[in-house]
Amino acid sequence: MRVLGLTRSLLCALTSALSMSAFADTPMPAVLSANLPKGVAAVRSFTAVDGMTGWVLKGPKGPPEIVYTTADGKYLLAGRILDVNRQDLSAAYSQAMIPKIDLAPFWPKVERSAYVIEGAQRPKAVVYAFMDPNCIYCHQMWKAVQPYESKGLQVRWIPVAILKQDSGGKAAALLEATSPTGAMRELQTKYQESSESGGLKPIRATPTVDAKIRSNGDLMQAMGFYGTPTMVYRDMATGEVVANVGMPKISTIAKILGIPELPVTDRQLKVYQ
Repeated sequence: MRVLGLTRSLLCALTSALSMSAFADTPMPAVLSANLPKGVAAVRSFTAVDGMTGWVLKGPKGPPEIVYTTADGKYLLAGRILDVNRQDLSAAYSQAMIPKIDLAPFWPKVERSAYVIEGAQRPKAVVYAFMDPNCIYCHQMWKAVQPYESKGLQVRWIPVAILKQDSGGKAAALLEATSPTGAMRELQTKYQESSESGGLKPIRATPTVDAKIRSNGDLMQAMGFYGTPTMVYRDMATGEVVANVGMPKISTIAKILGIPELPVTDRQLKVYQ
């Protein structure tokens, strides 16, 4: 459940390709009908990569989502499709096939969510970021924003629990810490990349904190986001509430703050320049 940034050319190319197949009368394979939850319907289909078929699903609550069936119709896949260039094709499909949600009505709920504050105390710009404590792309985003925090950026990390069994316990450890900011630093500086595991010991959440974590996840889903990290912020120039799903480009972080892009010294982050 983590995604990468898209290039405009990739999105345009996929959108163009999808326009011819989006309304095809595709028979629903048995593997899809057998796994559809009650009340959820497949409302649209399209041709995806490698002979797969994408299906837009809509339930009684929440935004639509996309799943895929293999070319032979035997298997159902849910999640992200990444290519060799680290482009997230599934995010492009979502942008092309699912109507954009107006984020402005959600802004007050984002501001009232349970989060961990990091960065400038008197910020020039504030970013809210949905994150899972075990998400490696959240870890990379954390590293990427550090130099910008010293330039006036404040990041409000909104913990959710979607990746691993202990994600909820680590999210609770963040929110219940005496110093949540210190706990966030420990989580990230002790992050184990080989196992994609946040470096903080999970704890049993109190009912209050458990409700906060669940509420964060519900808000993320209601806004149409299924991957971490997802940044939500107000554009400094227009005041519009905008989002960036997946690990952001370094230039995007700089633009949010309104400053030139800073030098990148971390080899892992150079791919995001």
